[in-house]
Amino acid sequence: MKLSIIMPVKDNLEITKVAIDSIARYTNDYELIIIDDGSQIKTQQFLKSLPDIIYIRNEKSQGWCRAINQGIEISKGDYIVFSNNDIVVTPEWSEKLIKHFSDHLELAVLGPVTNRVDGFQHIDFNKEGITLQFTDVVTFFFTMVKREMREKIGVLDERFGLGGQDDADYCIRARQAGFKVGIARDVFIYHYGSATFRNEFKNDAKKSIDFAESRIDLLRDKHRDTFDTGVKKRIMICIPNSGKIIPELASILINWSHDSRWSLQIYMPKGLFPLDNARNHCVQKFLEGNCDYLLWIDDDILPPINTLERFLQADKDVIGAVAFAMKYENGIGFPYPVTLRYNEDKKYIVYHGQGIEECDATGGACLMFKRKVYEAVERPYAFQYYRNGTLALTCDFDVFQKIQKAGFKLFIDFNLVCDHIRTASLKSFNDLLVREKNI
Repeated sequence: MKLSIIMPVKDNLEITKVAIDSIARYTNDYELIIIDDGSQIKTQQFLKSLPDIIYIRNEKSQGWCRAINQGIEISKGDYIVFSNNDIVVTPEWSEKLIKHFSDHLELAVLGPVTNRVDGFQHIDFNKEGITLQFTDVVTFFFTMVKREMREKIGVLDERFGLGGQDDADYCIRARQAGFKVGIARDVFIYHYGSATFRNEFKNDAKKSIDFAESRIDLLRDKHRDTFDTGVKKRIMICIPNSGKIIPELASILINWSHDSRWSLQIYMPKGLFPLDNARNHCVQKFLEGNCDYLLWIDDDILPPINTLERFLQADKDVIGAVAFAMKYENGIGFPYPVTLRYNEDKKYIVYHGQGIEECDATGGACLMFKRKVYEAVERPYAFQYYRNGTLALTCDFDVFQKIQKAGFKLFIDFNLVCDHIRTASLKSFNDLLVREKNI
């Protein structure tokens, strides 16, 4: 027998009937294992009446993960399919999936494309000529796995309960074991989308969100610092301001907010002074939430559009882009990069490098911190003064001395150059040079 299809069911009878009928129409050489996970009597009677299925009844709901595992324990197929009951399969779906497994022996987890899913499994990402795409994680609304892999890494982690990130966890474990995860771009499965999940929470949006967030936290805790979870990075962007930001920055934030690779929370406190008070306030808000990174952007800074992507790829505890300030000598102003290193006398000097390099201090114009940095440093921002009352160190520089003492390092991506619109506009300075040259 080639296929074991495991389908947990908790009511939604009419949708379930469509799913079972489509499987019967378009599938050969399979066993269908129905896990009735505490359905009401009407659904229970219908499922019991079906011929040629394997039926397991849980009087009380055990959750999606436990139901799938119950099916795995008795399955006999060479390939095992984890299936929601709100799907519709299409002709030749199983033949195409199995062929991908035959053509790519390292492949062990394979999902189709669909109409309703977050990420690259959505059919809108299909490109002509591409039938298989390797990826980090697939969504288990309908997924085929090799029995060989199941024998090596075991079953679903039942701590995930109703579901949510159990699929990411399983894919991570598969990759850790040396297997690959893929998307079959030539197989489309229709997906109604989370019908049972919504019913579990009686369409209470807040409870659904809270549960989903708790599953993400469980996944992160389980695989923290050992493997990429494939889960969207959660980034809080803080922009302390006096009441407005430049329109070009607003446009970039809108662009970033529509990118499926991360989840953004944008916080723009207005009129908090002095700056150390504003920054510490933002850090407190950040630590009260569940974001992974805090990204600072000044309200007059225009970062390159690929800044977030490069920061995340670099995977540094603290990383910044290059921003400029104005310096005046003999009455002539010129921009200089606010990226500093210590010299032999432990004094800051301006440094401009190449690629990603370690530095000792920078301004707070465009800078991203991992959560663990702020968790380790108490009251990170403070102005430092000499005894005569003059300023010795700004709060943006003070924080780097604190994080260095805590064992963290600052890196600058010198390929990312921000424009400082109001203070040191590179375009304005360039226009000035052009005018002077033409005089």
